[in-house]
Amino acid sequence: MAQGISELAPSGEKRGKIQTTILGSITPAVTQRARKARLSAFFHQHNVRYAHIVQARIQAIQAAIPLTEDVAVIESNRLLVEVLVAQLRVLLQAVERSEQQIADLAPTLPNYALFDSLPGTGPTFAPRLLAAFREQRERYASADEIQKYAGLAPVTERSGNKSWVHWRLQCPKFPRQTFVEWAALSIPHCYWAKAYYE
Repeated sequence: MAQGISELAPSGEKRGKIQTTILGSITPAVTQRARKARLSAFFHQHNVRYAHIVQARIQAIQAAIPLTEDVAVIESNRLLVEVLVAQLRVLLQAVERSEQQIADLAPTLPNYALFDSLPGTGPTFAPRLLAAFREQRERYASADEIQKYAGLAPVTERSGNKSWVHWRLQCPKFPRQTFVEWAALSIPHCYWAKAYYE
């Protein structure tokens, strides 16, 4: 969205001392001077399609009062945002490279076809399930063992006449997240998963 904010600046407006292609010299005052059509186009481009929501946001922008007009506060925080956006761009590039390496490597592994054939896995969850089970599937003698390892098996605690059930707190979070998300994704693709869920 930060990249799109620069589209709100009137064309030809001089940039401030901080030069970036992301934020330019956008301030609340610049945004308030933007034409309604330009603001609407910005919101539509960023998937805000309901007219009443767009109208409410435009009214909020036009009625906004800045918390401060202190140039030192505004410029230092703008610099902070620009630095954070630059870091996010580098991080997103690293994530893309990692995803590409996973996409290239995963299909070459021996058990990939098995996990890829499961309902709802696709290119995202087949490698994640493969990583959760690892190359040695015999490591787990039963489904119960992998459920306990991933923190999916219920834990029953008792004290006196009371007992309560919760899920395991001490477990590797990424495998648990993988199984929970994949289970939800399998519902529209698999009759028995949908029947079990309902």
